[in-house]
Amino acid sequence: MKRVISTVLLVVMIVGLIAPSAYAADPVNYSVNPGSVNMSQDGEGSFTIIVDKPDSAYDAIDFFVSVPEGVTIGAVSYSVSGIAGPPGIRDGRTYYFGVTKVPGGAGYSDALSCTVSIVYTGQTEKIITIEKIRRSIMQGHEAIVRDESETINTVTLLPYGNIPEPSSDARLASLNIEGVTLNQAFSPEVTQYTASVGYTVTRAAVNAAALDDGAAVSGSGIRLLDVGANAVTITVTAEDGVTTRDYTVTITRADAPPAPPEPSTDARLASLNIEGVTLNQTFSPEVTRYTASVGYTVTRAAVSAAAADNGAVVSGSGIRALNIGANVLTITVTAEDGVTTRDYTVTITRAGAYTPSGGGSGGGLSASNTTTTDTTETEIVEEDTPLAAFEKPIAILDKISGKAYINGYPDGAFRPSAFITRAETASMLYELTLNEDKANYEGEAEKFSDIAKGAWYAKAVGFMAAAEVILGYPDGTFGGNMPITRAEFATIMSRFEEADAEGAAPFADVAGHWAYSGILSAYNKKWILGYEDDTFKPNQNITRSEAVAIVNRVIARDKSGYEGRTIKFSDVMPEGWYFDDVLIASSDKQ
Repeated sequence: MKRVISTVLLVVMIVGLIAPSAYAADPVNYSVNPGSVNMSQDGEGSFTIIVDKPDSAYDAIDFFVSVPEGVTIGAVSYSVSGIAGPPGIRDGRTYYFGVTKVPGGAGYSDALSCTVSIVYTGQTEKIITIEKIRRSIMQGHEAIVRDESETINTVTLLPYGNIPEPSSDARLASLNIEGVTLNQAFSPEVTQYTASVGYTVTRAAVNAAALDDGAAVSGSGIRLLDVGANAVTITVTAEDGVTTRDYTVTITRADAPPAPPEPSTDARLASLNIEGVTLNQTFSPEVTRYTASVGYTVTRAAVSAAAADNGAVVSGSGIRALNIGANVLTITVTAEDGVTTRDYTVTITRAGAYTPSGGGSGGGLSASNTTTTDTTETEIVEEDTPLAAFEKPIAILDKISGKAYINGYPDGAFRPSAFITRAETASMLYELTLNEDKANYEGEAEKFSDIAKGAWYAKAVGFMAAAEVILGYPDGTFGGNMPITRAEFATIMSRFEEADAEGAAPFADVAGHWAYSGILSAYNKKWILGYEDDTFKPNQNITRSEAVAIVNRVIARDKSGYEGRTIKFSDVMPEGWYFDDVLIASSDKQ
């Protein structure tokens, strides 16, 4: 019994027909695969030429095959019926054969399978060459070539006994897993490996190649990794189709890392130091308000602060300039969570420049404060009105006379942007009160440890303190040379009348402020205004021009009655917003 080991398929692709008058078109494309025939022990075999079903009918197909000495073409069978005799011979060793339609019959439209029997004797390889294949149509009795191909393909005849046994080698030549390091260098003889990867590695790209070309490898490609051990198996199947070998890589993917801790809400300071400044008490992370006093010559404070929690951020450290009077230094700690904050404030009071007893107003605020005061240590108090017998007076502001209540400086300037001090404020308001006995309260200034007897502003401070309009500080001082803040000024002015605490102040920076009620009352009475950014800036020192503008609103003075008056200050220009207020405050009403 004859045994055919394998069959070579020649695939011929047929393209569309052209007009009958054409004698040639695109060539027929074909190939031979695997290109060899293993002959039987009797030296016989066969190969098959297959023409795929064409797009349109054809009338004839011819095959041209050249064979070497010792090889004979035998019977040819077709899968379609047609007129086909035994293979013809041309040029000695070239056969041509094919199918042709019956005269007058219909053309071929189905796929064609042509099996060619061959006979060969000998022990050496022989080569059959397929030189040409062409397709044609018939016009009358003439065959018109439709298309053809000169592509040369070969069929190798392998004699019986020369066929090697299939390999049983099922080893790998290489094994790589992208981004993964094996526990040892790869060897074709080692089949077990381990590796470890982090939690973020979720897949492994496996690349493997067999040592023998005829072997097949399965298991390469992308492999998803679970947490824990993942057994990745690569299997090699030898050429014989039976022998196999498994290579296993156990990849251990780490557990998910523990969830990060919730960000800290600790917004405390661990330390707070101001170079050369002694706080009123020892620093504690739980205490957020401190005070300190420095001399006039201390013009700046070097603040250093550190957060208790490493993740917190501290703002407000560094060099801070100090004005005369109260300076509120704020150090803000923002916790690690970015939301929780805590403010630590240090109010540093810088002393004013030394002024001899009996000095002037320190800025000419009072229209009558240019009179010098006796500098002796004695204080004149009428014996029939002892200090302890004073009852609280009610300070009454002058809203009728229209008298001037502020002066400028000896150099002819008003200094509208300069800060007004607490002593100057007391003197200005003292001039505006109508109380006939106000001079009798000078002794009330005694309770302030920083007001020298006979100080130029002692009468004003004594009366304002007795009327509880201007109060001192918890340490027993009055701070006459300190600038007064906008919050303090609004609160002082609100004490002249019954408070109006209805509604809410529209300023973004006053909620929770110690002076909130005074600010609200002053706002409700239309005495104060804020800034364009909807803030009041309560801790900002008030200027001389801002102060007189507020006072004018409190005593209801406007330009009526001041027509024709001229300004007498060199630094107050008509275009200044405060021009009218300074004119009204420094001139007598006509």
